[in-house]
Amino acid sequence: MEEVIDYSNTAFVAGLNEVQKIAVLEVEGPVLILAGAGSGKTRVITHRIAHLIRDRQVSPEAVLAVTFTNKASKEMLERVKHLIQEESRGLWVTTFHSMGAKILRKHPEALGFDKNFSIYGPSEQKTLVKAIMKDLNIDPKRYQVKTLLSYISNFKGDNIHPEEAHKEVNDQNIVKVYDKFQSSLKEANAMDFDDLQFHLLTLFEDHPEILEIYQERFEYILVDEYQDTNQIQYDLVKLLSKKHGNVCVVGDEDQSIYSWRGANIQNIINFTSDYSTPDQEVKRYELNINYRCPGNCLRAANLLISNNTQRTTDKQSMIPHKDDGDMLPYFLGFDGHDEARDVCRTILNLQDEGVNLSTAVILYRTHAQSRVMEQQFIREGIPYQIFGGHRFFERKEIKDVLAYLSLLHNAKDSEALYRIINVPARGIGAATLTKLRSFAENHRIPPLLALDGIDTVGAGVQKKLLGFYNFYLEFLDFFHENHSLVDLTRFLLEKTDYINYLRSKDEHERLENIDELINTMAEYEENEENPTLEGYLEKTALVAAIDGFEEDSGLVTMMTLHNAKGLEFDYVFMVGLEEELFPHANSLEDANLLEEERRLCYVGVTRTMKELYLSSARSRYIHGVEKYQVPSRFLREIGDEFIMKV
Repeated sequence: MEEVIDYSNTAFVAGLNEVQKIAVLEVEGPVLILAGAGSGKTRVITHRIAHLIRDRQVSPEAVLAVTFTNKASKEMLERVKHLIQEESRGLWVTTFHSMGAKILRKHPEALGFDKNFSIYGPSEQKTLVKAIMKDLNIDPKRYQVKTLLSYISNFKGDNIHPEEAHKEVNDQNIVKVYDKFQSSLKEANAMDFDDLQFHLLTLFEDHPEILEIYQERFEYILVDEYQDTNQIQYDLVKLLSKKHGNVCVVGDEDQSIYSWRGANIQNIINFTSDYSTPDQEVKRYELNINYRCPGNCLRAANLLISNNTQRTTDKQSMIPHKDDGDMLPYFLGFDGHDEARDVCRTILNLQDEGVNLSTAVILYRTHAQSRVMEQQFIREGIPYQIFGGHRFFERKEIKDVLAYLSLLHNAKDSEALYRIINVPARGIGAATLTKLRSFAENHRIPPLLALDGIDTVGAGVQKKLLGFYNFYLEFLDFFHENHSLVDLTRFLLEKTDYINYLRSKDEHERLENIDELINTMAEYEENEENPTLEGYLEKTALVAAIDGFEEDSGLVTMMTLHNAKGLEFDYVFMVGLEEELFPHANSLEDANLLEEERRLCYVGVTRTMKELYLSSARSRYIHGVEKYQVPSRFLREIGDEFIMKV
């Protein structure tokens, strides 16, 4: 008879509430943990992993934990290491995209790629689509690059390959761009962000022997933020968990706010029916004690979200752990400027009381709303940061340096070459690049190799192209001498005279950004066990917006409600609570979209640890026209019981 071990006194459940304890200890079979806002879900996940490794003696290599941001995965891994106080080598705490990159680099040949494939970010995607549109004679006035990339991303998120795309859209130009986009990526030995999941699923579906390796390895799978998964991620979890069946998903349908990027709320709503079998029912636990929000704030959030219908059966309301606190102040301004002045007055009062400005956030529905706020903050001398603007690794000077390094790593990376072949200026213009692209395609060789043999340009241009090629070979020789990333980059900057190029343009901020880039390399090499150029480029390619957020900057933060997910602040200002602004005008005729807007409002309200301030304006300039605004229906749904007009 198998020995039954009582784990109820394990150190990993000390200090947890009763439901949290059970959620940590119940590790066999399919488990659904509905974790409401501020309910301690990260603590439950990390303690569950620690319990598996320390108490159950599960090998770290047999555990896979997946979440959506590097910030979240890094925090989880650090917490687990702190808990188990021992070697955690082999444990995978990662994002879906990082997992994809890791596995695809081990089996690239199965899909026709080389191991050193590049990962294209937004700027490379846009440049490639523009070139494809030009090649296919597609009118840029009729088709926006952003729209085409959105179609491509949605195709991949739904696991639709180019040869199947014609069934989904009637416009064959969209299908042609998608097909050419994918073939161009393959020729460049490159993948975009979505490919890291798209190709991973293809790898598993087309090569069951490879899938079996990972099915066998991962005995226990945990998925955080399951309400944000799309079709591809759903399929990956389903495939990987098929052998052992020990899959635990954690999430909250009331915080599902990313349908516009493919997230399917039905994945979490239907988890019980999807994973229950005649032999084994899904175990379901609700973490419904909120440790973050004041009682009145949480009850207001409960009342708001109760208007939604897309929720799991018998969903409980969140229970506050904190005292009620004050009612929620609501300010109705004459216009947007009046609203901004009230926010500033409140923040200055908080500052006078000794409040650290880092603990305050302004949340709005769209980035356009930040302008009026920013103007008032400047007038009042309140230091602030706008989060979610231009990402560090997407800045021009950073992309330039990374493109040089990417070309070292992957000689087939055509977009990297086209980006920097004339930066700094070498007299190689757009017409030459068009000829280079055509020559390379006609001879079916990477454009880098075409530099040494192109015969469709004049002798003077040939000399310039060959000059760049010779520089590349010198750079490659230096790389093969195993210099550090920092020294490699300094060599590049010196040989290309890139620093003087920036100085000549009086680009002081860009020079500072180059220094900061070198700092990121030094930190990477110091903290990584086996630092490589490939590893660094992958790390920069997979960084998400939220990963750059500084929690103790000393500045008030302004950000969209979508960016606020997963964060918490003492003082939260939700501005622009007006019909057609929030809820957004695009959602008013669609019941599902309106419910998502309400969930977005719920997310904003539940970011609050101390005080929540609500505001709207009677009039506001929108698209250059002054419009008279109606207060948001969400204010009515919260109700007068919790709102105090000021």
